[in-house]
Amino acid sequence: MICRVSIGVLAICLAGQAEAESPKTEVEPHVRKWGGLIIPTVGASTTDGPGFGVGGELFRKSTDPADRYHLKVTPSLYVNTRFNYANNFIRIDYRSPSGRRWLAQVGHSAWANMRYAGNGGEEVLLVRDEEEIGNRLSSPYAFVSLSVPIQESDWAWTAQAYVRGGFATANPGGLLALDSPLGLNPSVYTDIAGGVSSETKDRWPMPREGWVFEASLSAGGTIRSGMMVPSATLHIEHAHWLPLWKDSTILGARVLAFKTLGTRPFYEADKAGGRWRDELGSEQALSGYGRTRTRGDGAAAVMVELRQRLVTVTPGSADLRFFLSPYAEWGYLFDRFDPGPPLPTVGLSIPILWQQTVQVRPFAALGWRRAPSDAARTPSPQFGVSVLDAL
Repeated sequence: MICRVSIGVLAICLAGQAEAESPKTEVEPHVRKWGGLIIPTVGASTTDGPGFGVGGELFRKSTDPADRYHLKVTPSLYVNTRFNYANNFIRIDYRSPSGRRWLAQVGHSAWANMRYAGNGGEEVLLVRDEEEIGNRLSSPYAFVSLSVPIQESDWAWTAQAYVRGGFATANPGGLLALDSPLGLNPSVYTDIAGGVSSETKDRWPMPREGWVFEASLSAGGTIRSGMMVPSATLHIEHAHWLPLWKDSTILGARVLAFKTLGTRPFYEADKAGGRWRDELGSEQALSGYGRTRTRGDGAAAVMVELRQRLVTVTPGSADLRFFLSPYAEWGYLFDRFDPGPPLPTVGLSIPILWQQTVQVRPFAALGWRRAPSDAARTPSPQFGVSVLDAL
């Protein structure tokens, strides 16, 4: 067993891991081997303050960098330094020999003494610090997804079952109690989704050309006090990569849009739809708004990224490739059909591709949030590290 420490990342090299191919050694393609890593994670925002955690990957894939994972297990733990926000999960991604893909995740998120940010639209953010002390949310969740390839095409049918619980209390004098949104009392949200997806990207992580696309429709509702409040959500997402100069300069773009008819619980409004149930306040969608308090019954965002390869370092059997990637995003959060003010974000990341298998992406960004009419609108800083995330 060999261990390496590089660029602040602790990588655990398991027996049989796919090493970078030596120029003098011919490696048989499509031979599946095990590998993994552990990485510390950091983040910060004006909403959450600084945070820290640990994430990891245990994967089985081919020695061919263009081949996809056969099995990947991803655990993650994260908490802020105020210990009033936490997000923990474990995800399993499995691809069968027939091409079917199973994706499952269980997790738990929680926050306490946090500001409630309103319902989207024009009330994207209200600054009411002292009055918001006392808000609490504990929210376990789970989902399982299946993708079935459509014969002789790059498309697949998708299906998902999802459930999330909400155990919330509000400060009697705060905005959360005043708005009294759906989900404030103990409740359970659940839905079933179906749709289509397509993948033509040439490699993972950090594609050089191709796209991923997903469209789905979910139907379900919120159960509270023995009653069901129904809702349905349409979700569309597309990411595309285009080489501008050989494989060293890549232009990427991502479009995200979803809209709910009916009412979702307020604790579910921090999640996008789709198979991954991405957290809207992460670094890629409305990042300046701050994670976990993202509100709205719909969202729309467009992001572009330019990725330039800087240098490749190959000390011994290692393979480290450094990139520079500025990006920008323009987004909206909806309150019914009111998109509210625009929420632009600008940022810079320095992606690092390790052994053509794992991407480590430190990033920093500024995002503009809605402020009360009597206060200046100022950007919110965001920074952190993501793993295995190409855009």
